[in-house]
Amino acid sequence: MPNAQKWDRLDCETSRAFEAFNVYLNLGPSRSLPQVAKALGRVVSGINRWSARYDWVARSMAYDAYRESELRRLREAETNNSEIREYRDRAKREARAVGRVGLEAIRKIALRLQGLDPDKIPVNVLPSIMRSATVMLDYALNAEAQAIGATELLAMLDELPELEAPEAVSID
Repeated sequence: MPNAQKWDRLDCETSRAFEAFNVYLNLGPSRSLPQVAKALGRVVSGINRWSARYDWVARSMAYDAYRESELRRLREAETNNSEIREYRDRAKREARAVGRVGLEAIRKIALRLQGLDPDKIPVNVLPSIMRSATVMLDYALNAEAQAIGATELLAMLDELPELEAPEAVSID
């Protein structure tokens, strides 16, 4: 077995001995040979022989170390996921706040323009005001989309291969 672990069945290990070893493993770090004997209805001396012959202590220690490293890796991944969720939530709130400011600027400009005589509006001022307001709004919408992962999702969808329709099957 190319990817065999120390706790996998040994080539020389009988199926009954390996079954007993699995009971031993599943008892966790507080395991004992008498517990295995009791669980299997066997005598402790036979379990002791298997344990010594097939190196149960070292194999179970390797298994425990592996399980602990996997649990640590999962806890780290969960911490990272939690931090990412918190960041995205904060980014969404901030993007929405910027969006509200941009919309409010556009509303104020629109109200101001409604009360003015079009001939009295300085033409050179309007484009920069509108541009600033729309840039803020565009930024806010893009930031919110990115915060919720829409850009990543769309990028992943773009990378998917095109699905072809199956050829029609003739039923003759």
